[in-house]
Amino acid sequence: MEYMSKGSLTKLLENKNDRLNYRKKLSLACNIVSGMRKIHEYKITHRDIRPDNIFVNENYVAKVGDMGVVKRTMPNELNMTHVYEPYMPLEYYTGLYDTKLDIFTFGLTLNELFTEVMHDKHSTSRQVIITKRSSIFWDLISACINNNPKIRPTALELEKKLYKFKAILTTSINRNRAYSTLTDDQKNQLLLTVYQQAHL
Repeated sequence: MEYMSKGSLTKLLENKNDRLNYRKKLSLACNIVSGMRKIHEYKITHRDIRPDNIFVNENYVAKVGDMGVVKRTMPNELNMTHVYEPYMPLEYYTGLYDTKLDIFTFGLTLNELFTEVMHDKHSTSRQVIITKRSSIFWDLISACINNNPKIRPTALELEKKLYKFKAILTTSINRNRAYSTLTDDQKNQLLLTVYQQAHL
């Protein structure tokens, strides 16, 4: 992997001197979902997609890293591997899971990307608790973190939806000659308005 000067997504979100507006976050989300889709094309589960394992270069391009726990998953194969449990779905604890595990962890990562707040997890039930809902893509996020893996979308479906909205947003920005003069708050509000009108 090339040198990723911005470090992990976790560190970037914590950096108060390098604030990300929603458009940059959307671009990062597209990078991440494309990386995940490419991994899944090989019937491989990454098993540890989370902000600590996503790295960003100086151009704000994100790549999925830490491939140390990836595994080619087979149906009904027991897969118990040490990972960072706060991001794990319930099926992880049964040892029977597939690429839909990554969809779950991506959903949590997407929510954290847009809210900059990590979720919580119940200590006994192991249920994820969303402490702050994203104001954008919540329908996608909630589908990703559904306890039923069969209901979760595929990486390809997520990629298509995120890139579709990115294209809609780009068209709207190109029509707005004053966009470059807007503050980040104004740019964020524009994105939210476009999102609401897009009915995604």
